[in-house]
Amino acid sequence: MTTPRHRHFVALPLLGAMFLVLTGVNIALRSTSIGSTVTTLHGAENIRTIRLSSLTSLALTEDAEVTLEKESETVTVRTGEVLMRSMGVASLRLSHGVTAHVLNGALAVVQSSDETTVVALNSPVLIESGNGPVILPPGHQQVFGASARPITSVPTDWLLVRLQRFPEESFVARVRDDPNTTLASFLRSPSLANAESLKDAQVLAELLLPIASARPLFAFAVVASGRSLDTESEQAVRTLILESPSRDAIATTITHIAKSTTSPIPATIITLWSDEVVRLATHSTSSAVNALTEGAEVSVRALALGFPVQAERWEHAVRTAAPLLAAVSEEPEQRTAIARAESMVTTQLPFTASLGVPKQREEDSAPVSTLDPHEMIFRTREMLVTYGVLHGGELHVVLDALRVGKTRVTGAFIARDGTLLPLEFSFYYPDNKVSDIKIGDENMPNAISAKIFFQ
Repeated sequence: MTTPRHRHFVALPLLGAMFLVLTGVNIALRSTSIGSTVTTLHGAENIRTIRLSSLTSLALTEDAEVTLEKESETVTVRTGEVLMRSMGVASLRLSHGVTAHVLNGALAVVQSSDETTVVALNSPVLIESGNGPVILPPGHQQVFGASARPITSVPTDWLLVRLQRFPEESFVARVRDDPNTTLASFLRSPSLANAESLKDAQVLAELLLPIASARPLFAFAVVASGRSLDTESEQAVRTLILESPSRDAIATTITHIAKSTTSPIPATIITLWSDEVVRLATHSTSSAVNALTEGAEVSVRALALGFPVQAERWEHAVRTAAPLLAAVSEEPEQRTAIARAESMVTTQLPFTASLGVPKQREEDSAPVSTLDPHEMIFRTREMLVTYGVLHGGELHVVLDALRVGKTRVTGAFIARDGTLLPLEFSFYYPDNKVSDIKIGDENMPNAISAKIFFQ
């Protein structure tokens, strides 16, 4: 993913209602009024976030330019890189006849005279264009214009850098009886949602975004929110997802939602994922195999984060789909990938699949020789979670063939001077030390306490 220029964002918390930046606050941006209802904003040297409302924030790079239409509350990107995050529904109007919508998530756009790039950062993004609606999975981009390209994935470090440009914000319902605030409140409620409350929230989403594709976007947002659903509402969400204009992207969208949240994915939706992987194999075996691998990664991640039941559900879904994919896969590479995905969920998950209960683990003082390879993988992933090591879907933990109790970690990241750098290292569980560390192009062979290194 390339952008015209890259700058680090500095948060500027501005309080107030929609388009506070129009009232004369000129610290973050240079602005030029056009008439009485439209304002053009230009990015300043130091990038800052702009609070458009209690729900929505906007960030501009130095060379970015947007216009804000106060009456219609329309944000149009003219040029440069712009990021938007919203706890409700928010939209960006772009060039080449493109409009991007997000619900309870964040997106990035890179606008030039020749092309428009839309990136879904941590939630699905609904894109309207002359080619029809598309729901972009989290972690993916699509390019429109002179060099239009199909949907592709985006490097994890690129995504993480941009998500870090927004400060953490707590949801506060400041405007009563506002549809967007009410919808945001529904997605954050800790109570169990029933079919009636789900339908009421869906009506709000369609009111705020009056197009047919708003329904599956809303359904994906419900899944990503972690809102508890009863059986009937789970089925309703499943039905809405199946209305997606990007049917072949459903499986990938679900797994990438699972990777971007610590909230459990409803059992019905995990089953839907398995069904969609099998359906995908009828006309795109390679895509189905990739989706299967992603599902296995989600299972391992769930266990590492301490959710054995969620891990078991994903394991069951992977093991259900894998034989069906193997039956239609003719390429040796695809069969190998399928076998690898099955191996990930059967050899790296130290719990009893029939019960979803963790196996009895050895005491920390147990000799290394009594800890089996599965336990070594588990202990390494447990360490990653304990110390908050950054990583994306490309994380790999493998056993060291030359030393019992030692593993090798690749695909992680570490922050240095405001930049995320690739990180790989060896971990020796008995003394909780890391060694053979590589940060970017720098090698650090000496061993050091994991606690000290990651502090």
